[in-house]
Amino acid sequence: MNIKSKLTKLKKRLIEFKGKLNRSLVLTILITTLLFIIYVIIVNVADNSTRKYTEVTFISPTQALVFWKSNKPSIGYAKYKEKFFSFSKTVTQTSSEEDVIHVVVFDYVPPKGFNISLHEEGKNIFIFPQRLNLKYTDYENEAN
Repeated sequence: MNIKSKLTKLKKRLIEFKGKLNRSLVLTILITTLLFIIYVIIVNVADNSTRKYTEVTFISPTQALVFWKSNKPSIGYAKYKEKFFSFSKTVTQTSSEEDVIHVVVFDYVPPKGFNISLHEEGKNIFIFPQRLNLKYTDYENEAN
């Protein structure tokens, strides 16, 4: 066998090896991505168990209290935007003590309302915050 035929055989083997390597790399990336997505879903489902303990109470048509419960003692805060393309603002809980019950006071809620998201300090970054639409509705005048 001459050198030229040995080189062509070596090239063929190298190409076959690259094909197998590429398939296994793609498969590894897909499996890793799938496992990460499953992890995010499981973590969010577990966190959603306390979201049923959320309540909004309006003090007046323009002031509101938002209560929610978390799994672990922490400092809670809410983020909101008055307009869709504006920067988000943050309102921290009324107490500076870490607790599982959080209370946030919104001093001004516009008549159109706005969306808020509820957060806790130190929470896993892969847990999506709870989102609420904060808007005053006068049910007594609506019924008449």
